[in-house]
This record gives sequence, C-alpha cells and structure tokens, in this order.
Amino acid sequence: MIELRFENVMRLDNLTLDLDTDTYKLVQDALKEITPSELVSFALEYALRPGHLDGLVIKHLEEIKKRSNAARAVKQAKKQQHRYVGGNPPFGFIHISRNHLEIEPSQAQTVRRALQLQDEGHALKEITELLNAEGHVTRQGKSFYPATVRRILLNREFYSANGIE
Repeated sequence: MIELRFENVMRLDNLTLDLDTDTYKLVQDALKEITPSELVSFALEYALRPGHLDGLVIKHLEEIKKRSNAARAVKQAKKQQHRYVGGNPPFGFIHISRNHLEIEPSQAQTVRRALQLQDEGHALKEITELLNAEGHVTRQGKSFYPATVRRILLNREFYSANGIE
C-alpha cells in the first residue's frame, strides 16, 4: 500500500479563499507540486479508497474555515471603523492602491449635494430628480437612478469618516 499525503502551501500575508491560488504538494516517492485541478484528478483516482486522504481533506477544510473566519473578522473591524474593505469604491472615491482611496472632486460634490438635499427633508425620488436636473452624473456619465442615490445616502458615515461631508 502506497502512503500518500499532501500539504496546502499558504501565503500567510494574504487571507485568500480562492483555491486556484493555492498550491498543493503531493508526496509520494518524490515531492511534486500539483494544481487544484490535478488534485481533483488525484482525488478521484486515489482518495476514494478508504483511509487515504479523509483526515487530510477534513484538516484542509478546517484550515479554510479558520482563514475564512479571520478574513471575515478583519473586514468586520474595518467596516466598524468606516474604512474601505475592498471591491468597487463608493461613489465619490477612486481606487488608488490596494487599500487606499482618494476623493474624486466632482463626484464628491454630487455626494455633498445629495446629503444636503436629504438634510433639507427631500425624499429619495426628489433627490434623484434634483441631482439629474442639476446635471450631476454617475461614474459612467449617465443619469442617477433612485437605487444609486439610496446607496450614497446610506453610506453617510463612511463619507464623513473619509473626508466628504
């Protein structure tokens, strides 16, 4: 009986859940690196035999869960501090580097105007119509829809914490 084992090589500086970026090592007689798709082929051929990889797969899944929980905790802490957590930047900002946003002046003016109109007691539909009538446009240069304006209005704390008030 050949004893096989594999190890997940993780990048400790990056909490990623993307399995395509993980590298697996298969130890048989010599060390060989294999991709996730090769691992699946290997699993179909060998892992279905009782006792081969059961414990290692469970251990790997537990590690993924730990990493997922850690990443979730980091994102939650950033959200509570009204910091950028990734993805598309909020309207009014442009993405400069991995964790850095800069205020985009014309969009920031639109954000300030929308928040001012809300403070004056205007409803969402009225704010949308006024922004469009005043010539404010989205990133794509189009008219605003209520859903876009709503996203701006719900993000008030983020804007004030990051320099748009």
